[in-house]
Amino acid sequence: MYNIPQDYLIEPDTCPAFWINRLSDVNTFLDTQIEKGHVQTIGTSVGNRPIRAVFYGNPRQKKGTTTFSGSLGFRNVDKYLGPDANKKIYLGISGVHGGEFEGIVGTINLLSVLETGTDLTGQPWPNMTQAAQTLDRIIIIPIANPDGRARVPIQQLTY
Repeated sequence: MYNIPQDYLIEPDTCPAFWINRLSDVNTFLDTQIEKGHVQTIGTSVGNRPIRAVFYGNPRQKKGTTTFSGSLGFRNVDKYLGPDANKKIYLGISGVHGGEFEGIVGTINLLSVLETGTDLTGQPWPNMTQAAQTLDRIIIIPIANPDGRARVPIQQLTY
């Protein structure tokens, strides 16, 4: 397997409750805390792990009149996107690399704000909640690389 120096595996004795980034903990959060959004498996990793996303809002109608490359040819992607091309969509992706704990933690706390208005510490984020309401669609992928995250055995580094 991998020869990981033991010093790399030292973690703090305790971890804050808001610090969710392990694959199993993220999946539990998605299964138990998402009510306003819709959780969907959007793919499968090489290691046969699900890649999951949370969707808010409605998708585009997909009634464009050309291909994407065709729309680039005449410099107007609206013809590819269709009549609702002006929809404002936010796509957030974290966990691209297995040891990117902070991005996953931030993404899970963002999902908490979208669901409840507060992060996992109980801090309200009214400006973020209002900003999210101006969007037509939000798509969040908390862990894009579940294999990489599963291979990194720690949750938090010591300092």
